[in-house]
Amino acid sequence: MDTDGSITNGAATFVSTSEKLIDDLVFVLRSLGIRVHKSKKIEGKIGVEFSNGYKSDTLPHWELCITTEEDIFKLPRKLEKIRKNRKYNYNGIGIKAIRATG
Repeated sequence: MDTDGSITNGAATFVSTSEKLIDDLVFVLRSLGIRVHKSKKIEGKIGVEFSNGYKSDTLPHWELCITTEEDIFKLPRKLEKIRKNRKYNYNGIGIKAIRATG
């Protein structure tokens, strides 16, 4: 997360050109009770201008939006941006009940 992740307005994002890596990360995060949303495939673009002034081509990629209060970053500048006091009561996704279906 410290290298290919970012955080804006308390929401963490992770971007990768590997859909397998994205799907594996979704599986791990959800198994830990962390809410995550995978974007549809984002097509690559030619000549993208970045905020740092650099211009580059981008590859097709996927993006994860990760909602958690857990410390998923190690870099202090990213860690301090995680929103700890969300207005809604959300601590994770869990199993409410297991019932036999047949």
